[in-house]
Amino acid sequence: MEVSTTRRRPVAGTQTLIDLGELGLQVAAIGEDMAGGKPQVIDRTDHHALRGGVHKARKLTYAPVDPAMLQLRYRARDDLLEFASMRRCLSGVSAGILLFLSQSVSVAQDHDLVVLGGRVIDPETMHDGAANIGIRDGRIVAITQDAIDGKEKIDATGLVVAPGFIDTHVHGVDPFLVKLRLRDGVTTAMDLEAGAIRVGEWYAQKKETGWQTNYGTNASHPMARLLVHDPEVKIDGPLDFSVAPKYLNAAAADGVAGWSTTKDTVDTMNAVSRLVDEDLREGALGVAAMPAYMARGLTTYALFEAQRVGARYGRHTAVHTRFHLSSATPTEAALGFDEVFANAVVLDAPLLVLHDNGYSWWEIEEKLQLARARGMNMWSEYFPWASGSTIISADFLRPEIWEDTYGNKYEETIYDPQLDKFYTRAEFVETARNEPARNIVIIMKWREPWLPLWLAVPHMTVASDSISGHRPDGSLLPWNADYTEYAGHPRAAGNHARTLRLARENGIPLMFTVAQLSYWAALHLGDTGLQAMKDRGRIQLGKVADLTIFDPETVTDNASYKVGEHGRPSTGIPYVIVNGTIVVRDSKVLEGVKPGQPIRFPVEAEGRFEPVDVNRWINNNTITRRTLPTVDDMGVTEALERKEPQKEGALSPDIRRDELRKKTLTQYARTPRGAGSSRTDFSAQLFAYGPSIQHSFFCPIHQQLEPAGTAWTDLSQK
Repeated sequence: MEVSTTRRRPVAGTQTLIDLGELGLQVAAIGEDMAGGKPQVIDRTDHHALRGGVHKARKLTYAPVDPAMLQLRYRARDDLLEFASMRRCLSGVSAGILLFLSQSVSVAQDHDLVVLGGRVIDPETMHDGAANIGIRDGRIVAITQDAIDGKEKIDATGLVVAPGFIDTHVHGVDPFLVKLRLRDGVTTAMDLEAGAIRVGEWYAQKKETGWQTNYGTNASHPMARLLVHDPEVKIDGPLDFSVAPKYLNAAAADGVAGWSTTKDTVDTMNAVSRLVDEDLREGALGVAAMPAYMARGLTTYALFEAQRVGARYGRHTAVHTRFHLSSATPTEAALGFDEVFANAVVLDAPLLVLHDNGYSWWEIEEKLQLARARGMNMWSEYFPWASGSTIISADFLRPEIWEDTYGNKYEETIYDPQLDKFYTRAEFVETARNEPARNIVIIMKWREPWLPLWLAVPHMTVASDSISGHRPDGSLLPWNADYTEYAGHPRAAGNHARTLRLARENGIPLMFTVAQLSYWAALHLGDTGLQAMKDRGRIQLGKVADLTIFDPETVTDNASYKVGEHGRPSTGIPYVIVNGTIVVRDSKVLEGVKPGQPIRFPVEAEGRFEPVDVNRWINNNTITRRTLPTVDDMGVTEALERKEPQKEGALSPDIRRDELRKKTLTQYARTPRGAGSSRTDFSAQLFAYGPSIQHSFFCPIHQQLEPAGTAWTDLSQK
């Protein structure tokens, strides 16, 4: 269907039609009227290609050019339309009033580095044109068409100079993977999905060893669960995914991966939340949540509480949703999204939906666009592949789920890059039992028709989800290992260059692709208050000089699934600059050059942890003026009765699960407001054992609650 566009007071020779690709959105914009100070009304009809319907035309009134207009914000599909119209608007304005051109800075000053003659692209200001860039002390101090000089020079003639690519989803936080990513144009790499624990120590280690790219991490909710629910696993120091496999294997050695399958009590939920809060206090960027890997063990209330821990700091939660990859009711992928989406809305908290390139992605993206239109800080990411990679013991890959429920076949979908073979069902089960942390590749050919669409979705950022480079014995590849030694998903080597190639082949505007690769990740993280991201993802005066320089006509990925080619580096990206320092020169990563800086919130003196307390919950959420019996359990007792895998040591030290099987604790729980007696004295009067009470007598929220404090002490003494 052809989309009609109209405009008021057409001026000959100034109309520009921009086709925004598979989404079918088009806009006709005009520049002279706006540049002349007259508000311009643009009538637009946009076509929603995913459903084939036509939305009614809406009128957008644009004020005269003003710097404030140039800030891209969250306005659903209007982002693309405004994106195009503002670009045309600037075309009618003289270079002297553009934000990015240096008028007040002397071009004769000394620069540490100059980038000359490149096509400079800045999505925030919509600048797309030739300019010279001067850099001093790691920041951009000049953007001009005048001649400038510096101690070092890069001739960027014929090349694009873009804000350094920002990858928010990297598990390969090891030197070899950093080298691979630099060849792919990445200047900032963060693990916002798995995250890390003991974040203060994690940042200290990176600072001590030095890092070639900027680095950052979320507070890891699953690894905090590992500390609480697998107490037999001894972990010294910080833990991230690059070294996690051996600890995950140890957690499952007794037959129960507690972090994945053990349900929380209120006590253990509070213990996990306290650990996450401490890492946020230490400057973690947000909360890393992975309910898909804990689908049986993580309750909805525990996930809600994890998001609330982050919300107290105003920070995002990045989520691998519970039913990702499922198209079957009642576990559709969108329902897993709705779980965290509803939490984020009621908590007024930022939300990042990780790798939204599975089933229901279209529904999820529509809801995210509607949320942004209402001012909510929510966005998503994708990688442009019809495949994925994860650990073989991922809960959703169990035979009863992957084959029996989803209808997949291991022989067609589960590939081992180290063995260069697909698994049979029997081989998969055996390997998952013996090596639960082994990395595998999941082939998902049904994604292929969706790839062109992801390239054209606003605020859908590009992230690699790259896995660390391990040898067959489990050791990490050293920095100087040959690229052919890498055995893993090719997205680790070619994710961003592949995006540029596919966008070029599908006619996506380069400005838009650069926004996906850099600007929108910086925008959303910056809007959580993260100054390091406010200073990146842009090419403007005073911003950090993280730059990726590439050939728009030849840039391409080269990695493939063929053994020996998993890690073939991208080509067409001859220069990468991190904090004003050249790290890739003539397509070679410079060994020992480590200008990377931490992406981190300031450390706070006090944490913001607030434990869940049953009495307080009842006081705050009910009007009961009489004793109210509730059944404690959060589903633990039922899980035991169903013989689900639950780890014994995950309970409080004085409480054994066999006692919970036999006894039901009745709590007469209403604490009168303003009670004159102390809590300790009053608790002795409130908590007592009573007759067993059927769970069906109580609403679901009361089944989520359990006694605290004195009640647990009494139980442990029985």
